[in-house]
Amino acid sequence: MASYRQAVAIKADYAEAHRHLALAKTFAGDDGDLKAMTAAYSAADGRDESRMHLAFGLGKAFED
Repeated sequence: MASYRQAVAIKADYAEAHRHLALAKTFAGDDGDLKAMTAAYSAADGRDESRMHLAFGLGKAFED
């Protein structure tokens, strides 16, 4: 998880890192990773592949 967080810190819109981080953890309450993933999704600007990775990550986060 530390590597995924480092990747996102370097490149906030790195959609695959957000998705894999979401798969590696359980979300609860007010989560900074969830906020970052939501912001990246909003900023994806029509990049379908990025939005897809972020949507899967967000879906898993909201399911948790």
